[in-house]
Parts: sequence; C-alpha cells; structure tokens
Amino acid sequence: MRKISTLLILATSLLFTSSHAFAGSSKYKSTLTAIPANTDIRIDVALGEDLAYRADNFPKKSKICSPSKSGFVCGGFLGQKDLDNLTKNMKKKVSKSFAKRDLAISDDAALILKIKLLDAQNNRPTIGQQSRETSLSFRSFSLGGAKIEAELFTKDGTSLGTVKYAYYDNDFDEFTQNTGTWTDARIAISRFSNKLAREFAKHSHGGT
Repeated sequence: MRKISTLLILATSLLFTSSHAFAGSSKYKSTLTAIPANTDIRIDVALGEDLAYRADNFPKKSKICSPSKSGFVCGGFLGQKDLDNLTKNMKKKVSKSFAKRDLAISDDAALILKIKLLDAQNNRPTIGQQSRETSLSFRSFSLGGAKIEAELFTKDGTSLGTVKYAYYDNDFDEFTQNTGTWTDARIAISRFSNKLAREFAKHSHGGT
C-alpha cells in the first residue's frame, strides 16, 4: 500500500511538472552569428541591477506587498539567499546543458558568456516577503517567471552577440496552487539553458 501511494504521488508530480511547463508565454531572441568552433567557454552569471536591488527593497515603481484575489502582489524583499540560489541554479543548468552537447566549459576560456538574471517572479512568498507582510504565507500563490539576458565576449572584449529570453506563466489553473516558491522562474532558467546550448552547438560545431 505504501509503495502504491508513493507511485501515485510521483505520477501526480510528473503530470504537474509537464503540464505546467507548457503554460505561459516565452520569447527567445538571439543575435549570435559565428561562434568559434571547438573553443572553451567561461560562464559568468550575475543578477541584473534592478533585481539585485529588490533583494532587500521594494521595486522602485511599486511599494505594494499584499495578498490578492488574482495572486499575491510583492515584487520586493525577495531575499539575497533566494536570488543567489537562482544564479547558482542558472550556472549549473547552463553548464549541464552545454556538457550534453559536448561544449567545453573552462574558467580560463577564450570565450566568456556573461549571463544576467534581469527579473524573477516567484510563485510563493519568500521568507523575506512573509516577514514584511504578515498576511502572506506559503499558502499564498501567484504567477511567476523570469527574464534573462546573455552576451558572448572574446578575451579582448569583442562582443559576438546577445541572447534575450523571457518566460512568464499567464494562466491561473489547477496547477498554480501546487507550485513551489520559484517553480516558474526555474522553468524559465531550464528552457533558456536548453535553447542556448542548442544554438551554441549549432553555430560552433554544426550540432543539433
């Protein structure tokens, strides 16, 4: 009985993940044209200035942090630890996606890929937000997503092009209430990593 229950929970989780991952809107735009073949790449990940500011502050254009019928509203006080974890997840996902396509990663590489997490919207209030607004709890939920920008440089600082990507869930459905704190943002990071690795492989050594 215990084994059956575990299998049912796993199946439900997989169904939620796959169904939720197809919700929302995404946009990928790239100006990359010619990436040197068989060249190591260094991956640097950082927070955009606005998102870094929102770790311990309200957004500059909004001072609201409250529950709502259409999802809680609070774009600030995300917490430095949460944002650091997102950047670590980004570097890990991109590195893993590149490795799957035989793209070499090195800290002393000839090419430098600078990635910025410009925006991240959480599905559940972070600890920082809950401490700021006591009416919020982990039961509160909203739509999430992320906006990412990357630029590829040679060692002498020459830009080889940019990549912009954004994914945001736009549909409140039965899956929204089952999300974790950063479910949609992590979906965005995963999709971005896969698309980026696919493009690098295509340009650098004719991969697919």
